[in-house]
Amino acid sequence: MPVPCDCNRLPLGLSDFTDIRESDMIYVDKTEFLAKIATRRTPIFLSRPRRFGKSLLVDTLRSLFESGLEDFHGLDIDKLWHDKTYPVICIDFSSMADTSPEDMKISIADDIIEQFDAYRSEEHTSELQSR
Repeated sequence: MPVPCDCNRLPLGLSDFTDIRESDMIYVDKTEFLAKIATRRTPIFLSRPRRFGKSLLVDTLRSLFESGLEDFHGLDIDKLWHDKTYPVICIDFSSMADTSPEDMKISIADDIIEQFDAYRSEEHTSELQSR
């Protein structure tokens, strides 16, 4: 017999892992697979159709590397992950869809510099607060 589903708890169109977990939305735990991806030392090409969860997967990886297991309590990866956290740089290519290759290079460089400066500023602030 089918189990009734509360459709309001489905994270349709959402790709922010932390929001989905904090909002008690339905989340299918694929984090065992995520641990395998995260520990690979070779490039990974994500080729999936539109609306197939690529952005959510990338955001889940971001959360794992940036915050560690903070958002993963009760999921498979909670038992599998023993690594530390890392600074994460996110580049949103969707905002660069209608730009020339040269403008795209500039946008990517600007994004990296901006995020690196923000991380360096946070690191400096944390260092001062710990004194």
